[in-house]
Amino acid sequence: YDVVIDNILDDLDGEVSLDRDRVYVDAFSAGGLVSGVVVTGDNGIAAASFQSTVGMSSCSDRAQGRRTPIVGIEGTNDTISEVGGFVTQCAEVSHETQYIQISDGGHEIFWDRLEEIWEWLSEHSL
Repeated sequence: YDVVIDNILDDLDGEVSLDRDRVYVDAFSAGGLVSGVVVTGDNGIAAASFQSTVGMSSCSDRAQGRRTPIVGIEGTNDTISEVGGFVTQCAEVSHETQYIQISDGGHEIFWDRLEEIWEWLSEHSL
């Protein structure tokens, strides 16, 4: 997967002005399937954000290389993903973790928290 991510970044770098030290990933729901790859690989990702994530790949099985800073956001009333799963599955392999639990939030994108996510992500670079 690291090669795929690197190829995507190479393609983007040819199309737009890209600061390779400040590439971020945000995933929602099943997008968390790549979480283990993103937070433990040597793939040029400066920091990552996961919201209402289901089906997270096992981060601890891939705990090698750079340990990417991650922020996770989950609603306490999420009936699809395991509340707290983000913390138990990926936080232990990251060198920095921010966990935000939204009281009464469901399985959703927390649009009102996007600025907070961006501020957290933008504090990180390779």
